[in-house]
Formats: sequence, C-alpha cells, structure tokens
Amino acid sequence: MTKHNRRSFLKKSLLALPAAGLIPGLTKGEAKQSPSSVRRNPIGVSTYSFWRFDGPKEETPIEYCIDQAAAMGFDGIELLLIQMESEENSYLQKLKQQAFHAGLDLMGFSTHQGFVYPDKEKRQEEIEKTIHQIELAYKLGIPTMRLNTGRWGTIDSFDELMANNGIEPVLEGYTEDEKVNISQKYLIPNQSKNNGLKKEEWNIDENINRKIIRHYTRESGVRNLEREISKVARKLVKRIDNNEKVNNPINEKDLKNLLGVQKFNYGEIE
Repeated sequence: MTKHNRRSFLKKSLLALPAAGLIPGLTKGEAKQSPSSVRRNPIGVSTYSFWRFDGPKEETPIEYCIDQAAAMGFDGIELLLIQMESEENSYLQKLKQQAFHAGLDLMGFSTHQGFVYPDKEKRQEEIEKTIHQIELAYKLGIPTMRLNTGRWGTIDSFDELMANNGIEPVLEGYTEDEKVNISQKYLIPNQSKNNGLKKEEWNIDENINRKIIRHYTRESGVRNLEREISKVARKLVKRIDNNEKVNNPINEKDLKNLLGVQKFNYGEIE
C-alpha cells in the first residue's frame, strides 16, 4: 500500500470510529457535529471598561468604545448612561446604527440612581428617573439594565470609596432612643405651646412615642416626627373644643384614629 493510499485509509477509518461509537465519550450525535454548529457563548464588554472614570468622559466617547469593542472581537457592548453625551433620540439612534454596522449587540444599559436617601421625596425622584432610563433602553433596543442602588454619600471620592473596599459609613442620624428623648423634652412641649394645650389635657408617653417613630416616620432626623406630633396635637384641640372625650395619655387606638393606618412596618425595608 502506498504512502498516499495509507493516509487516505487512516483518515477514512478515524472518521468512521466516532460514528460507530467506538471512541469512549462520544455519541453518534456528537460525532456528526462540526465545529461551526457548536453554539458558543457571546461575550460582551462595557463602555466603562474603556473609560474607567479616568478623565473627562469626552476623552473616551461611546463611539470610540463601540469601535474598540468591535476591533477586539466582542459580540456585544453595554452602554454606560453617564458616559453618553446626550439623551436625544437622534443620538440614541446614531449609537444604535453604529453598533449594528460594527456587528455588535447592544446588550446592556448601565445606569446610576439612589434608593437609600432618607428623604422619601428624593427617593421618588430617583424612581421616576429610573423609569425614564427604562424608556431610553427601550429606544435603544437594549433588553437588560444594570441598576446601581446608590450610596450613602458619606465618602466624597469614588477612589476613596474603592480604597475602603467599597465600604461607606452610614448616614449620621438619631437613634430611636435619642428621638424619644428629643420628643419628650422638646417636640411635645413645643406642640403644647403652639396649640394651647395644657399638660393635663394631653400627653404622649414613651410607648406611643416609639410607635409614631416606628410606624409613621422613616428618617434620620426628626422633622417628620415633629410633623406627626403636631398633627396629633391639632386634632386633639378640635376634639377638646367639641367637648369630646380625650384620653390622657393617648393610647394605641387613639393614635390610629388620629394618624390613620400605619405607614411603615417596623424592621422592614421600605
């Protein structure tokens, strides 16, 4: 047998072995698969990986990141919102078109918001901002979003935060015991004076005070706590003027009638 014929014979024999199931670990179905038919996992990259918050974002535009990702052979790219120069639809469509021609999927949208603010109104603003960002993702045809839940803001520099292993001191504020003490010494007496209530006409004891703090306020300070105590005082003045019975001190049932249903479940994250 010539060298050429021997090589052809071996080649044909080796191809036949997997199909016959004679090579351990390979089934007939697996043997028939060609490398081109094996599904691989697409790999993407974020525009943040090119910028890394190093210098002004204008020095590392999104357009540059898309070109670099395509040149490196990535399959998709995640856009970082704060790196984008505009939210106008014309700009969004331009990015979408560039990624398409570069052969890249717009796979993700990385956004920034904060949901740990003590101020409820500020948190609501962040929720509305997030809804707007979802709409931007929809215009870009991006199927997934990465949300950043926020920071306490007690460390100013991002580099300092990273140097501290991402650990940030919580917001300074009053403990529950401190709030009770402030209420008993200042807030309740102030509301007595502001509403013309005598000491023998009303009182909020420590137990009810804590229930107001736990179930009707959620803040680091005492502004909302003072507002709720003021609401109690004003409603009691009306009851007294109408010759209605007023318990002194007020009890849990009174509290529910005066302030309505509980706003918060103590111990649960809002």
